[in-house]
Amino acid sequence: MGYVPLHTHSVYSQYESLMTIKELVLRAAHLELPALALTDHWSTYGHHEFFRLATEHGIRPILGAEMRHASLTGSGGLYHLTVLAENETGYANLVSLVTRHSMKDKEPFVTPEELSEFREGLIVLTGCLRGEAAQAILHGTLGRAKAVIERLVEIYGPTNVFAELMNHTAASERLVIDQLTIISGRLGVQAVATNNDKYLVKEDAEHYGVLRSMARRDSNGASVGGHEESYLKRERDVAPYFPGESGPLERSGEIANRCSVDLGRSGRIRFSTAGNPDEGLKNMCERRFLLKFHHRPHDERRYLRSALSRELEAARAQDVCDFLVFVRELFLEAANRGVWLEVVGSDLLDSLLAYVLGIVPLNPLDQDLVFESFTARPGAPPFVEMITSEERKEIFLELLGSLLPGYRASFQMTEEEVSLATIAREVGERLEAPHDLRDRINRELAYAKRRHSVAALLEDSDVLMHLYATDPVAKRILQTSCALQGKMFHL
Repeated sequence: MGYVPLHTHSVYSQYESLMTIKELVLRAAHLELPALALTDHWSTYGHHEFFRLATEHGIRPILGAEMRHASLTGSGGLYHLTVLAENETGYANLVSLVTRHSMKDKEPFVTPEELSEFREGLIVLTGCLRGEAAQAILHGTLGRAKAVIERLVEIYGPTNVFAELMNHTAASERLVIDQLTIISGRLGVQAVATNNDKYLVKEDAEHYGVLRSMARRDSNGASVGGHEESYLKRERDVAPYFPGESGPLERSGEIANRCSVDLGRSGRIRFSTAGNPDEGLKNMCERRFLLKFHHRPHDERRYLRSALSRELEAARAQDVCDFLVFVRELFLEAANRGVWLEVVGSDLLDSLLAYVLGIVPLNPLDQDLVFESFTARPGAPPFVEMITSEERKEIFLELLGSLLPGYRASFQMTEEEVSLATIAREVGERLEAPHDLRDRINRELAYAKRRHSVAALLEDSDVLMHLYATDPVAKRILQTSCALQGKMFHL
């Protein structure tokens, strides 16, 4: 296997990529890449979609993440490290490391101790310019760069550590390549070439530059540079940047061959060990129905019982009875441990069954809510968004682990898509457009339906059509905003 992109970001790396998972995989298939890694910032959010789509298109999916860690040499600061799962044990440890990021009070990171604790089954690359080894080289402390690599070898072993080389024509990258190659070679650590891919084609560079200008400046002030070269590349696109150095290119394929994680192999989570969860849920609801509604008139109880029977049949047909029993046990055990939980988003809020079980506090029929379905896919648990206090989240994590023996519970960041109007406002500010122009565009976009093209927006608005045709700045704002639509999120 030849060159494989091992350092690739999707839109789940906030303000760092223009590629959705689907776009990334389809472009990789077009380029006939044999394998591809997904390494979003301290996140595994896109892994299941990526695994499914990559597999469907005959691409070997490599699952990883770009971690942020405290100094391995005690020098202070936070640094990046590219981490890939070699096997199922490694993937479990990758998820655990992502969880540790989310458990920090302020910005996400992991400690050297946590890297060591969850090291098995993982392959690490020394990272981009924001990696600790690269930063040490850029600051002229070559001894510290050597100490970083030695510490990584101590944690992961010499065959699981690789010096990561990137070249986007920046002078800082050339310096890192030269020095990192020498230092790693003396330590017996092999080098691998990556490209830090963040958008699909070279023509997206301008839009990506605007996106990056919206991002917060990294805490250590590192300059990423070379935006025009961060598009998804195949071997013939990358090779000219590593003349006479075929080894690092070929090594990416060798690493890809080592990585084998099958997210579909583990199958469905078993939420209940009961022999017949369908019957167990039915009996539980029958008992609690009498407690909830014994005081209601006979005709109303008959209507309520009919509604409950329909929901029980839906739960059975959708194969989620065990999950509903689990959620009830979760709420009961959380209350016993002093953890307050509340469902704030889910189809369960419309469910009489959930009210009978005590999962939701209000009878949905009293609120004129109509139940439709627990889930869109049979066998998939319904989406349940719960809220609890910040100081209790670690107790909640332990609780989940105790109720699901054999599985590892983890935190995962959720993201809300930024609206087109908000994107246009930010783009206008970055392009220093006049205030009155920004206001006119924002007023029009505030009422616009969600669209995916400039043409569709112009078709619905004479004002935008006029601005697009007569004002070059307005034209650029609309083009850039539509290009960034669906690519920006609030955490």
